[in-house]
Amino acid sequence: MLLSPVVAALKLIVTPGGAQEFRKVATAANFAAAREDLKQPPAVYVLPMNDAAGQNSLGGGAIIQPVIERFGVVLAVSNLRDASGVAAQVEFERLRRLVIDQLLGFVPGDGYEPCEYVGGSLLALDASVLWWQLVFRTGYMERNY
Repeated sequence: MLLSPVVAALKLIVTPGGAQEFRKVATAANFAAAREDLKQPPAVYVLPMNDAAGQNSLGGGAIIQPVIERFGVVLAVSNLRDASGVAAQVEFERLRRLVIDQLLGFVPGDGYEPCEYVGGSLLALDASVLWWQLVFRTGYMERNY
């Protein structure tokens, strides 16, 4: 799974003044690793999720099959101002939109399809951080002939 091009694309999200929007943009093996790594929000972590291969469309030992890869983009947004999460929700919605706009249609590498948004879900909300995962998918063809 090509995660480093996704990280590079997310690093291009900047404020109107030209500063990076996120204090940290990185990969993580899973949510627990991202949570442990977080020093200061807002941050975004790119996580591998899964891939699924379709059926081989050739025969006789030749192989060509589609592969769909899914990856998560985990947002960590500060929730210090408001225990109810309302302030974090406003900031989250703004950052969520920036990430989706940046990755929708993004091609992570040669032979890959443009990224599509699949959905999102709340991972955790505590007194200091709102964690949300956005899920994207892309695909390519696996070949051996």
